[in-house]
Amino acid sequence: MHKKKNVIFFLIALIFSLKSFSQCIVTCNQNVGVFSNNNAASIAYDNMISSFHSSVVAEEFGYKVWGENVMANGTTHSLFPRFIDTINFPTLKGKVLLASIGSNSITNAQLVVLTSDGLFVGGIVGAVISIGIKSNTAFNKITVNGKTDGLPFGISPDSVKMLFVSHGTILITTCGGRVFSLSQFSHMRGDNLIGNENQWSQVFQSNGQPLTNVIAARGNTYFGYALKNDNTIWTWGWQTRLGDGTLALDRARATQMVLPAGVTAVKMIQATSQIISGSVSNATTYYLLDNQNRLFGLGRNNVGQVGDHTNTDRNVWVRVKQNATTDLNNTAWISANEHDPIFANLAILSTNSQARTVGSNSRFMIARNLNNGINHTGFPNGIASSDTILFCEVGGHTSAFVKINTPRYGYTGHHVNGSIGNNSGLDNEITSVNFVIPPVISICGTVCDTPKLYKLPFNCGDSIAKFVIKGRSNNLVKFKINGVNDSIIIPTSDSVIIQLINPASDVSLQILSVNNVFCNISLNIRDTVKLSSRLDTTVILCKGFPFIFNNISHTLSGNYNYKLINYLGCDSFISLNLIYKDTSSIQIFDTICRGGSVFFNNQNLTNSGIYKDTLTNRLGCDSFIYFRLIVNDTSRKDTTRTICKNESVFFNNQIINSAGIFKDTLVNSKGCDSFVYLTIIVNDTISNIIFDTICSNQIYLMGGQMISVSGIYKDTLKRSSGCDSFVTLHLFVKDTTKKDSFLITCKNQPILFNGMSRNISGIYRDTLVNSKGCDSFLYLHLTVNDTTKKDSFRIICKNQFVVFNGQTLNTTGIYKDTLINSQSCDSFMYLHLTVNDTTKKDSFLTICVNNLIFFMSIIARKKQ
Repeated sequence: MHKKKNVIFFLIALIFSLKSFSQCIVTCNQNVGVFSNNNAASIAYDNMISSFHSSVVAEEFGYKVWGENVMANGTTHSLFPRFIDTINFPTLKGKVLLASIGSNSITNAQLVVLTSDGLFVGGIVGAVISIGIKSNTAFNKITVNGKTDGLPFGISPDSVKMLFVSHGTILITTCGGRVFSLSQFSHMRGDNLIGNENQWSQVFQSNGQPLTNVIAARGNTYFGYALKNDNTIWTWGWQTRLGDGTLALDRARATQMVLPAGVTAVKMIQATSQIISGSVSNATTYYLLDNQNRLFGLGRNNVGQVGDHTNTDRNVWVRVKQNATTDLNNTAWISANEHDPIFANLAILSTNSQARTVGSNSRFMIARNLNNGINHTGFPNGIASSDTILFCEVGGHTSAFVKINTPRYGYTGHHVNGSIGNNSGLDNEITSVNFVIPPVISICGTVCDTPKLYKLPFNCGDSIAKFVIKGRSNNLVKFKINGVNDSIIIPTSDSVIIQLINPASDVSLQILSVNNVFCNISLNIRDTVKLSSRLDTTVILCKGFPFIFNNISHTLSGNYNYKLINYLGCDSFISLNLIYKDTSSIQIFDTICRGGSVFFNNQNLTNSGIYKDTLTNRLGCDSFIYFRLIVNDTSRKDTTRTICKNESVFFNNQIINSAGIFKDTLVNSKGCDSFVYLTIIVNDTISNIIFDTICSNQIYLMGGQMISVSGIYKDTLKRSSGCDSFVTLHLFVKDTTKKDSFLITCKNQPILFNGMSRNISGIYRDTLVNSKGCDSFLYLHLTVNDTTKKDSFRIICKNQFVVFNGQTLNTTGIYKDTLINSQSCDSFMYLHLTVNDTTKKDSFLTICVNNLIFFMSIIARKKQ
């Protein structure tokens, strides 16, 4: 009896253990935040993921998402949290296993979801995966390198442990500890530059062996960072550091880093980057948290992100400090900006639930005093040192915090496009952590854990009634057993047994509450152990054999119930399910390939058919076995592929770039050998170098591109063979010249310019050729001034004269003189001269001497 009871207890304990720790993908993983333990392999890094302005959270009943570019069409923003399900994403298929998101600054994000059916992606094209894999924004399933679930060859959805997403990159860590990269950046693939952006690459070590035994693979856009189960750490990608004092270098395969001095066991790893003006040079920063709650930093430190209260880059590990002189010695959890490459920063939770931030504060994303700037380790605005903070997540332009007994999470940073999830699309800044306006969310591992109650089987005659309470370690559980109050602390095994010895009646246990430093909730969870015993049994007999039970003979099938008293005086309830069968029949189906055989009924079978054998079952009845055999044929497929000399083909797990016939053996749809023969034909590429010269006012057209600047330009054309023809143009652009001439002339004095006589004011152009053979533009700025004319009319007598133009004139006529006017042009003077004749009249008059006369106003008198 006790042996049976112990076996049952072992099975229940095993189920608990498997559910909590052994599954590769743990639903609602509780090992997170200040509740996290030192089991590095089970840390829940991704219960909340924030990119630039979008977030994904894991809740008990599924994943939710909100923010930029996360609706089903891939471009619309979600202003409030939505479940990732078939209602919000109609193309989704299968059970959601993991979800993540990556971005590159504002409105440039892609959502990545792993289901039991495969990988689904939606959002801005190219934000995470290449346009060669997905060229539209709509959320749907992807195919990678011909594999319809979007995963690497040999990897199924249920074998993915961790899904890490950043701009241009997806990393998956398998249950077996391998790491695969789907990246648009060559060094991030970790395969020694063999693969490309449209296929998965397995990450290799610097010694050429695969990177294995990995329990966490993280990083940022351009570099990877992995932790193995032997507490070694590894890195690959652009501008990586080893922590040994050497400078940052590009590494195309994973290289082992040195651990900080004194570290023997690693709890968590995180990484971030600070891209300045688009350059990845010297941008990487690493963090390491050991199992003694010590935090270390390494790498780029331009905004104080390393956390050592300097802004000096570090090529060896240094301690993160709480002030300029004191190291942080009580770190429980860290979160860096992993999913966007622009701003480097870190949030830190201590074992006493204090929150600190460090690094870039763009748009107040870590809630420090000044926008941007250098920010050393300190408390974020809106969170007091006395506040109990359970969890934190730093995103690309925002940060999130969870505070005890506060249903809404806390938000700080740039609020835009629904990034808070409070149904608002406003564009503004939240400068301190706000726990009022965000929505209510329940991030796995950040809320009070409700324990579960199980009873173990109790049979009449047993002396101990047992219950199992399963919950979070260190929780204080208050309960009542048969009316007596008691309490117990859940141990590190997450399960505890409550027992009552020699019960006199049924045993009832009721859980009243659960308490720890972070929460206090009242409960009413109960179960009862009954003291009676029960046996349910099924008996199968051949027809004609009576079954005697409780002194009654049974010959017909049926259900018979009896109440007995066992030897201990306890009630014993027996339910008998009696089944009479004439014979038994077994259908066996098997399929083999042509050339194989199956041994059945003392013969080797090689042809399709139905074969029968008659045996006697354990009850003595005839047992007919029908063996249905199907023999499937093998298949063969011949394929010819023509490639260019600079191309390659992936076939049978090898990269081929030479001509030949290659063979692979697959399994066809019938499960038999499928022989695939691939004939490779390799065509040459050609290269053509062109030297040409144009003038600066000319355009050179090359491959649809209009070029007007000296330089070397390349274009790739397709030959009739379909191969590349590489054209390299060395273009020299020579200058034209220009000369402006300014000339003033008179209207009656035309100028000959560019073969034409000009006497109208204006700008005239002539094009010559300069010494360099290019156009020399001659511009004539011509001003034409008018001449003037004046007519004078004069009448004189014939005995008079007029001096005009140096002549003495006394003849009627028109005379011309040419002068210069105020504009220096001719002024024509015309004199119209009229000369009248004189007349003569004689008058004779006699006067006396003493008389006077007037003649022409003159007094005349006789001369004496």
